[in-house]
Amino acid sequence: MVKLEVTPVGDVTIFVIVGKCICLLNFSLQMYTVSVGHEGDEVWQHAPRFASTNLAMLERAILCDVTLVAGRGAARVPCHRFILASRSPVFYTMFCGALPETGPDVNIPDIRENVLREFIK
Repeated sequence: MVKLEVTPVGDVTIFVIVGKCICLLNFSLQMYTVSVGHEGDEVWQHAPRFASTNLAMLERAILCDVTLVAGRGAARVPCHRFILASRSPVFYTMFCGALPETGPDVNIPDIRENVLREFIK
């Protein structure tokens, strides 16, 4: 869905002198905003809180670069290394330490899927 919003900004009047004539030009200024999204969705990038945009990206699996595998491998939770490392010293060490995890999956065998998903949010 593409949404176009037109917001009046104001009016401008310009006087132009051409030879012996004075011309008066009036312009109405408008600001155009174009939003692209899905029907019924607001554009998630315009959320007022940074945490809200991060959650929207997580829920839509946008730019996820690692997958946490819960339990015995049945539950796969896509995530962002940057967010995990910025909020957890354990994940920071896991991704940025002397022996960083570089693979696409991180196995966490002793956690249930629902607990992992809540922890990630």
